[in-house]
Amino acid sequence: MRDDEGSATMAGAGLVAAAALLLSALAMGGALVVRQAQAQSAADLAALAGAQALWESSSAPCAVAVTVGEANGTNVDSCEVDGDDVQVLVRMDTGVPMVPTVAKHARAGPRECA
Repeated sequence: MRDDEGSATMAGAGLVAAAALLLSALAMGGALVVRQAQAQSAADLAALAGAQALWESSSAPCAVAVTVGEANGTNVDSCEVDGDDVQVLVRMDTGVPMVPTVAKHARAGPRECA
């Protein structure tokens, strides 16, 4: 029986390491889901602000969209005015090593009345 001394310690250490790895993976997945939602909200808001600026003709819609996107912690990669619509593509850092950024697209403009 002296040959088995410490084997339970190694098994316990392995279980603790496996639990820590699983919890880390869950935390990274949760952080990624939250960042994706934040990026989509920022893209929606930037597109809406750009469409409102286009509607009011008060300023350049893409400049407004970039300002709103950056104020919400994103980088606006592209902004296009397509008729009465404003389309934006934003990118946000995630803080997750395997997926460093997420990109989201949004479009805003008037809807045709039926």
